[in-house]
Formats: sequence, structure tokens, C-alpha cells
Amino acid sequence: MELRAVARRDRDRVLALANRETSWQCGLGSSHADDVHSAFEAGAEQASRLLESNGAVTGFARVAPVTSGVGHFSAIASERHGFVTLVDWACSDVSVPATLRTSVASADVKGVLDLHGFTPYLVQRTMALARELAGSPALPAPCRFADFESRWLAPLLATYVAAWPDEVDVVEAERTFRESDGLVLAVDAERVAGYVLWERVDDAIGVIHEVAVHPDCRRRGMGSALTRLAIGRLRPLTSRIELLVVGRNPARLMYERLGFEVVDEVEFLTRVASERSVPCAAGSGCA
Repeated sequence: MELRAVARRDRDRVLALANRETSWQCGLGSSHADDVHSAFEAGAEQASRLLESNGAVTGFARVAPVTSGVGHFSAIASERHGFVTLVDWACSDVSVPATLRTSVASADVKGVLDLHGFTPYLVQRTMALARELAGSPALPAPCRFADFESRWLAPLLATYVAAWPDEVDVVEAERTFRESDGLVLAVDAERVAGYVLWERVDDAIGVIHEVAVHPDCRRRGMGSALTRLAIGRLRPLTSRIELLVVGRNPARLMYERLGFEVVDEVEFLTRVASERSVPCAAGSGCA
């Protein structure tokens, strides 16, 4: 088994590996091949390794910079032994950022990362609509539904800031609101009490990206009504409707009442310099 630097000529062989069924992966999205292709477009050879065995590619790992001193670690391997080797590299190479972040859906893979000092900090759950809803969505009086228009931008941004005080990016939010094909507001006179944002990602799947209600308007059924409206708009266009719930978001209970069920769970992990220990040698008993 050989671990070496990656060259652009390796892309097709790595893509072939990504297209194979393997549970030994971390930091990759649902479309492994697309993620690997993007890595090569961005210059994967700068901080990546290829694992070969008897001339065949059996593993690939990359650390992509997130911010200064922080990198996103992704890896894919055909079996456990190779995956451990790739994690060893990421945890010991001096050129890799001091803090690594990744994501994992498999308990076995998480066990390997645990042994290398990774600790969880966030869980993201995908929920899918599992049953049909009866009736029409209704907002509490005197609010009404309104499709987005430019005149609503200022009060919409004010509600966005109030609803997400720890995650404010007004410039990005304004761009998203202006360009979105699926955005409906709950309005009262000149105020935006809440909004729902969705997207059809392909012919089969609709994703509700964001349901937000101004803190002054919560606990009145606003979020439920906005979610139901999005479902109604997406239902004729898609065969599956999904949304994401991050961490301990209490909105999960509302989504469950509306008929959503958890279908996938991804755990995000981090490993910082102060937690680094001597990595396990590939093939050792600790992994």
C-alpha cells in the first residue's frame, strides 16, 4: 500500500473510486463524484493524498482551507485499513491546518475519527415529508401571505436579522432573497412577520431551506402556516419534499407534527491542535 501526493492525471481514477459503493468516507456530500471533481478543479494536489494498492486506487483524501488555520478534511477509501491510513496522514502532516473539520454519517467511520481525536459539535438531520396534509394553510389575523417584491426587502431583512441574530450575513441574505424562485412572506401592514424560502433542486426533490418568524410573532402558528404553504407550492412540482434541521432546533417538533420524518443524519466533527495526539499507525489495534 502506497500513500503519495496527488496529480491532476489521477482525477479519472479517483472519480472511479468515488462512484463505487463504500461506507468508508467522511466530509463528502451525497454526490461523492461531484465533490471529488470540484476538488480537482480547485487544485486538490496542493493538500491531498492518493492511496494505491497493487496499482489500483483504493483511497483519496484532501484538506481544503476554510479559514486561516482551519481545514475541511474529506476522505474516501475502499476499506477500513486504507481509511485509517488517510486519517493518519491528515492528523500528522505538518502542512495540514491545525484545526480539521469533517462530517460523517457512519458509526464505524465515526469510531475511527473518535480514536484520532475528532469530537462532535453539530448534528444535521434531513427530514422528508411522509404523509399528505389536509386543509389549507392559514395565518393568524391580521397577517396575510405575500409573494416577495422589492418594496418588502427592508422589513424582510429586519426580520431575517431578528430571527437569526447569531448567523447574520445581510449581503448574502439580500442576494438570496432577490434571486430566489420560492419565497413567500407573512406580512402585517408594513411589517414582515415571517417568511419561508424553498427551492426545487431537480425534477424530483423540493427543499425547504428556511422558515423564519420574527421573535415578536412566534408561538402563533406562523411557522406552521408558512411551512404548509411551501409544501403546497412544491407538491405539484416534485415527488419528494425535504428540509434540514440543525442541532437541537425546536422546530423539529413542528415539522414532525406536519408529517416530516428523519431520513438521514450527519454529524459534524472537529479536531484542534491542542487535542492532537500521536496518530494510530495504519493497521494497529487501536483502529
